Amino acid sequence: MKIIKQGMSKAKIEKIKNAVKRFKCRTCECVFDADKTEYKSEEEYTYMRYYCKCPNCGDNAFELRMR
Repeated sequence: MKIIKQGMSKAKIEKIKNAVKRFKCRTCECVFDADKTEYKSEEEYTYMRYYCKCPNCGDNAFELRMR
């Protein structure tokens, strides 16, 4: 196999995968941080979507992405 363009280093990939992420619940509007052991991910087309159970109401909350 021939690499055309080198991707990120393995250390940087692990840092991204294990990062604490901020979530916002659409139901109760609770905003909270969760670490890798508390949230899950799913691939949706060309990007990853992270979600976690809201500690306030129990519904699924999705990652709050800062712009």
